[in-house]
Amino acid sequence: AGWRPAVGWVCVSVLMFNYIGVYMMEFAVSFMATPPEVPMRFDMSELWPLLLGMLGIGGMRSFDKKNGTQTDKI
Repeated sequence: AGWRPAVGWVCVSVLMFNYIGVYMMEFAVSFMATPPEVPMRFDMSELWPLLLGMLGIGGMRSFDKKNGTQTDKI
C-alpha cells in the first residue's frame, strides 16, 4: 500500500529538482563572488517511463472503480 505513493513522491521530487530546483540554485549562486558548482540535472530517460506507467496504471484502477469492476478475483 505504501510503495506506489513513495515512488510517486520520488518521481515528483526529481521532476521538481530538474525543472525548478536547478534554476533556483543557479539564480541563488549567481550573486556570489565565487559561486559553487550547481549539481547536474538528472537523466530523465529512465524516470519518464516509470512515472507515465504509474499514471496509466492509476488511471486504469480509477476507471475500474468508477465502473464497479470487481478486481479482487483477478
